[in-house]
Amino acid sequence: MKTRTPILLSALLLFTSSFILHPSSFAASPDLRDILPRGGQRSTEVKVTLTGNFLGDAQEILYYQPGLATKSLKAVDEKKVEAVLTIAPDAKFGEHMLRLRTASGVSYIRTFWVGPFPSVAEVEPNTELSEAQEIGLNVTVEGYANNEDVDYFKINAKKGQRISVETEALRLGAPLNITFDPYIALLLEDGTTLAVSDDTALHRQDAALSILAPKDGTYIVEIRDSAYRGSTAYRYRTHIGTFPRPTAVYPAGAKAGSETEFTFLGDPKGPVKQKIKLPAKADVTEFHSAIVTQDGQSAPSANRIRVTALDNVLEVEPNDELDKATSTDLPLPVAFNGILEKEGDTDYFRFKGTKGQKFRFRAKGHGIYTPVDTTLAVLDAKGKQLAYSDDADGSSDSRLDFTVPADGEYLVRVYDMLKRGGPDFVYRVEATAFDPKLALTMPEQSRRNNQLLKAMVAHQGGRFAAVVNISRQNFRGDVAFEVPNLPPGITFKADIAPASVSNFPVLFEAAPDAPIGGVLTQLKAKVVNDEKLKLDGLYTQQVDLVRGNPNQTLYYTSDNDQIPVAVAEKAPYTVAIEIPKTPILRNGTLALKIKTTRDEGFESDIIVRNLWRPPGISCNSYVRLKKDQPEVDYVFTANGSAELREWKIVVRAEASTPKGTVYVASDLTPLTVADSFVSGKIDLATVEQGSEVKLTCKLEQIRDFEGKAKVELLGLPAKATAEPIEITKGQEEITFAVKTDPGTPKGQHKNLYCMLTVPGKENLSMTHQLAKGGILRVDPPAAPKQAAKPSAPNLQSRAKPANASPATDPEKVAAK
Repeated sequence: MKTRTPILLSALLLFTSSFILHPSSFAASPDLRDILPRGGQRSTEVKVTLTGNFLGDAQEILYYQPGLATKSLKAVDEKKVEAVLTIAPDAKFGEHMLRLRTASGVSYIRTFWVGPFPSVAEVEPNTELSEAQEIGLNVTVEGYANNEDVDYFKINAKKGQRISVETEALRLGAPLNITFDPYIALLLEDGTTLAVSDDTALHRQDAALSILAPKDGTYIVEIRDSAYRGSTAYRYRTHIGTFPRPTAVYPAGAKAGSETEFTFLGDPKGPVKQKIKLPAKADVTEFHSAIVTQDGQSAPSANRIRVTALDNVLEVEPNDELDKATSTDLPLPVAFNGILEKEGDTDYFRFKGTKGQKFRFRAKGHGIYTPVDTTLAVLDAKGKQLAYSDDADGSSDSRLDFTVPADGEYLVRVYDMLKRGGPDFVYRVEATAFDPKLALTMPEQSRRNNQLLKAMVAHQGGRFAAVVNISRQNFRGDVAFEVPNLPPGITFKADIAPASVSNFPVLFEAAPDAPIGGVLTQLKAKVVNDEKLKLDGLYTQQVDLVRGNPNQTLYYTSDNDQIPVAVAEKAPYTVAIEIPKTPILRNGTLALKIKTTRDEGFESDIIVRNLWRPPGISCNSYVRLKKDQPEVDYVFTANGSAELREWKIVVRAEASTPKGTVYVASDLTPLTVADSFVSGKIDLATVEQGSEVKLTCKLEQIRDFEGKAKVELLGLPAKATAEPIEITKGQEEITFAVKTDPGTPKGQHKNLYCMLTVPGKENLSMTHQLAKGGILRVDPPAAPKQAAKPSAPNLQSRAKPANASPATDPEKVAAK
């Protein structure tokens, strides 16, 4: 039997148990941690409690999908907000994303769930079969599973009546990263098991089952964590009733704007056919959520239908052999659709291709929420395999690129990797052309926390900056940005992103008198400076909602295409870049002056980060300013291939405040990249320790400069020196006198280079490196040469003079 834990103790357990929280989980300001209850019924009002940190100035809830509205909202204290939500009669079933906006910022995305049934609270004791809590049909049970806990619920049903059970559990873990992997079972009253469900293709780790009652009587629903883990944070919403629960839909997609008859498969009462008018344009997920209705009851969650520009080709059985392949006269691109209805089933489709055509084939099973582990191949007309794919892109779905080698007929072959099959083994193969596509995302600011700094919050009189990733597929071109429907007092700034860059900075600026408020809007892009290519793109974000063991595995995500833009109360500090008066030169450096202002009494350290580096530009990741430091130099470096043009750069600052971390940005500031003035090459030189050597550097002028420039020889070994040399434009060679010391390290020193300093206007100078990679070889002094010793006289062999007298004859003198 479990006991209810007070909410403060429950919060403490989140930090002392094995639950995994995002890194920088308190970096958002405000920090919305939890919402209770986790969902509600259509056409009702629900009182909810939002908890977290820095919530005392809460003002509104921003909703990503229509159907929810705030009737009232009250901040109780810094950690708690109470609100009443109104759920519309046509609110979509399932997940709704939202953010809490306060006067000081915008929270991370959190979720609230909508269902068709009234909620029933779990009541203890219900941990034994004999203590099962009695409930009616067509209700949503809201409860939680403690450690080693099992919850039982008792229902009554008639023979042949459908009994469906579907749970939202892992998906509810979003605020707290709780990896609740639910297990559900349907039992007879004596404990005999009729059906069980753990993971499902439809809901991943969340479970669902549906059967026809074998007799009149009482049935028991069992709910627990699959590994018997738990705590008060292991929450679930379990729908129990007579609703249909199809597990797949066929075909799995259709053309945007079309009206198509779909067959919902996997329900125990048999297939359900339903005509559906698809939207004229797919949303960010490229899916349409389809709710099946039967016998007056609707499924509590949707089956997903792909919405694309592709025409459908539906399999015609039998098509499990080459010569029985389903043929189509439709030219590619198309979508091939089928069902692997039995074990060992293989499906073939025949299409026509023209030499040189290029297509990408994607086979989807997992990607359309069915059990199929696709294996995909393209064959020639005789069955020879030309291309093959099993798993791709980190999933069990398949992808291959195919270039048609010759005019003629070709085949697509599909089967399950393990040769499984069944009535809901639906697949879809989308063959698409390599058309131009433009898409926008934002880079992650923190590992495994992809929500950090994805809300554009500009403080009154201040700015917020972000970097946008630009994905250009099958084209190259300049891109312009646009953000419509901004809050009052906010302006958006961004230069045109040239074709040479794949990411680019954007800026949101709030006027000093901008009213505090916020909206959800869209960040759009379009190709410019190309009359032939009319192409638009949109910012989208995959929100990582639940991670857990092992190794913070990502279990649950959700996609959206809206971006929050808000005005917050004035920040206690500002940051700015002093506009540089000289360009940064290729192979050169430039110290940018970063200036800050502080409100009186604000003493936190300010960390300043350069957000975006133009091609060929580098710098340290950040600089720090202490309380008594109003400005600092931020040094930038340009390599030899840095793109020559004027760029706009921006820095973003962060500092701790009583209301959490506050971010501000500078204005977009011009930075010009200019070419070097001179290049050069250092000749190899050799010198003995303690000696002097003449080292020559050949020069080549790249562009003119005025007056005299100074060249320094750098990278010399210890205890070696060379005086700088002045040059004028056009000079082709200079020679340094390199002096060494007896203690100068011997060997080859390969890092010599020159630094050129060119005078500029207003007594400012420009510098850049040249002649990198010079070599100076230092040898030890040569040993001094020794004088030759005189040899001893050899009297026996000495020659006698021809005219020697006896008195002077050496031999006779020696004999005497």
